[in-house]
Amino acid sequence: MTTPDVRDSRETERFIADGPIEGRFGGTDVTIRDFAESGLQIEHAEPLKLAAKGRIAFSLDEMKITAPGIVIWSRLSQTPDARGRLVYRSGIRLEADLELFARAINVLAGSGKIRRDDASLDRKRKKLKTREQEKQLRPVIRTTQPAPSIPPDQVLLVQHARDRLRDNPNEASKWYNRAKYSLAEGSFTNIPHREEVLAVWEYLERSIDIQIIIAIFPLKR
Repeated sequence: MTTPDVRDSRETERFIADGPIEGRFGGTDVTIRDFAESGLQIEHAEPLKLAAKGRIAFSLDEMKITAPGIVIWSRLSQTPDARGRLVYRSGIRLEADLELFARAINVLAGSGKIRRDDASLDRKRKKLKTREQEKQLRPVIRTTQPAPSIPPDQVLLVQHARDRLRDNPNEASKWYNRAKYSLAEGSFTNIPHREEVLAVWEYLERSIDIQIIIAIFPLKR
């Protein structure tokens, strides 16, 4: 059995710096934990709302980087940081300037300012291998009744992702192809807008249950 290459499946390569990278998201001070060509993971003391938009900005030596982004998941850490605080960790999906951001990452990596997170790649390879093995045992997932109440911020986030991917079909195809790697054959076959729903699910890093996405999908803004 061949495990799909991790670079072509769940996510692009992630990079980390030897020390903390301080920056801002909108008006919030943040520390960047790691980043990829399509997004970043940040840590911050103040909570951020799901679907909040802002510009992520940080400097590394002489290079200043800024790009618009949106919060696609956020949660409070379970263990204190070095200062004894419980902080929030959030995922930011970049909304524009992706090519410029990717070039900046390449420059920083080439100069040794940041390094590839090989441990992250190893973890993803193991997960992909496990998912491939589970496909033979996993039952086909069928649609069920959605939860009766869906938080408004989740509705907004799914609708935003849906509309963005509809405006960018090549990007939508990329996220759909990544999603289907870890699904059992025949999963989610009898739902409307299957490819779009799976693309949104993957774009949001599977942070929202797919049944909720299915329920939100036909709703208009």
